[in-house]
Amino acid sequence: MQGIDLTEGLNYGVRMTIFGIVIITISGISAASGIGVLMSTLGYSVGINLGLSLRGINTTLLSVLGAILTITGIISLVSGLIALVYKLIVDSVSRGARAASNTQSQSRSS
Repeated sequence: MQGIDLTEGLNYGVRMTIFGIVIITISGISAASGIGVLMSTLGYSVGINLGLSLRGINTTLLSVLGAILTITGIISLVSGLIALVYKLIVDSVSRGARAASNTQSQSRSS
């Protein structure tokens, strides 16, 4: 069995962690913005005042925008986490297949 050196493992772990943080951050911002817009159109105070005047905008349009942002955030979170797990599985399977191929070629040459 082929070992993995420490720097390669740390490098891979950092890249996967950064990818996960980016996914969570982007989808969280989208979902939180959507929920904030939905709550403000329903009359609830969300504690965030961006200085935007919502008086002239149709509340139905704002509700639809909030719902779209929320759904987009949730879908991007789920699909991003699935992609993260998929990449981990694909990388490990390809590394295992490469190691098996190298072992077979070494046993044939002996």
